Amino acid sequence: MPDLMQAHEGDAITYTYITTNPGNVPLSRVSVTDDRIEDVTYQSGDSNGDSMLDTDETWVFTATYNVTTDDVSPLVNNAAASGTYARSQTIIAWATASVDILRPAIAINKTAEPAQAYEGYTINYTYTITNPGNTPLFAISVIDDKAGNITYEGGYQSGDTNGDEILDTDETWIFTATYNVTTDDVSPLVNTATATGADALAQTVTAQATASVTIIKLEVEITSPEDGDIITSRTITVTGTVSDPTITEATIDINGSSHNIAVDNGSFSSDENVSSGVSVITVTVTNGVVVASDMVTIIVNIPTYGIRVELTWNTSDTDMDAHLIRPSGQYWAIPDDCYWENKNPDWGLSGVTEDNPSLDQDDTDGYGPENITLEQPYEQGIYQYKVHYWNDYGHGPSIATVIVWINDVKVAEYSKEMSNNEVWDCFSIEWPSGQVISTPE
Repeated sequence: MPDLMQAHEGDAITYTYITTNPGNVPLSRVSVTDDRIEDVTYQSGDSNGDSMLDTDETWVFTATYNVTTDDVSPLVNNAAASGTYARSQTIIAWATASVDILRPAIAINKTAEPAQAYEGYTINYTYTITNPGNTPLFAISVIDDKAGNITYEGGYQSGDTNGDEILDTDETWIFTATYNVTTDDVSPLVNTATATGADALAQTVTAQATASVTIIKLEVEITSPEDGDIITSRTITVTGTVSDPTITEATIDINGSSHNIAVDNGSFSSDENVSSGVSVITVTVTNGVVVASDMVTIIVNIPTYGIRVELTWNTSDTDMDAHLIRPSGQYWAIPDDCYWENKNPDWGLSGVTEDNPSLDQDDTDGYGPENITLEQPYEQGIYQYKVHYWNDYGHGPSIATVIVWINDVKVAEYSKEMSNNEVWDCFSIEWPSGQVISTPE
């Protein structure tokens, strides 16, 4: 008998041959042969050690066979036991054993609908799973590198004709899944599905299939004016293109005020009024599912407003430092904080100097003044101002005085006696309103 009833190619099957003597005379020269195995080895049973198979003995032989790729299933082999009596009379007995050779396999086909999709569209995938092997498969699943894990419970649709959750060789199972196209997906969107199953001996088999979907990107581009332009006229012409020629209308927004403009065969042009200062122009289009936009920031005319803060203190041979921090910025962080080690950070548009703060000096031996100016604040939000008593060099407390100008108009003045290494959260400025708010002690 074999120790395995099922096996794979490469597995070793151990056969055990139980040999008995149902006659009435002992047998000599007892041996076992197998039509598939050359070496069949005696193991035990000759209780009296006389090399004779007595009528009350049971001899055990064993042999091992390695399954090959040429073996068909079931693997049937024949064994013959022979013995001699009366010196020359030979008798033979035959026995067979059968082992099923499992050759598991799985196949998958995958389709996608639609073949073209915009960002935000839902793609429907269909997976057709078959079993081209010779044995049923258990624990069928499909993993899609875009749509995720698809199980019998979560994506199976049909095909398990007997309802046993086992993929038989004559069954075709259908799974489905969906995927929503994102802005990060490139075209073509190619994703891979892997089908997995296991046979009765827990050997796993897999197969893969891919599907391709063309991703249509909805894009809009403002071609005039260009980002960072300095405009000297209050009336500008905004032109641009849209990648989808079916779009007939777009929305243009300038500093929060918006209206619709016409799009003709993918192009648009609109005359717009802008006010002095920084203007953010955004054009947005949609096809009903996907929204696309482009934005440029321009500077209109010469800036008409600005921020200037002066710091002085009343003790010589001491060092105080001014800090102006941009909206959402961090104290001591570069480039967020304009101070002695970061006197002229780039806060605004590239190549423009008027929207950057500037510290005129770092006075390290008393009195000041230290002035920070920001001619044209580009960023909207809350600017913070702090004073740091860096070092009193043994001279003790000193009174700091801060004066704030907005658009060259003095709007606030603050004073505070400070101790060595103290940090004074003096005030903040809300922009673009220009409102100065003192920080409570």
